Amino acid sequence: YTLNTGALSTGNNATLEVFMIQSGANVKVYLETETYGSASAAVAEQVITLTGVTVAELALANGIITAA
Repeated sequence: YTLNTGALSTGNNATLEVFMIQSGANVKVYLETETYGSASAAVAEQVITLTGVTVAELALANGIITAA
């Protein structure tokens, strides 16, 4: 997975990406399940909600998301 720090619409259609979007006091982590996900109207993805953290506290390394 590649971390994309932009909006969901700024994705790279040739790679699987992870998007971390702040949503109030939580972070929504969007994991693409298909490489074309950013180009599709029906994005193939899984969403994980992390409570009580900010995007600035999160990191992605070797496919693992960690909080500082």
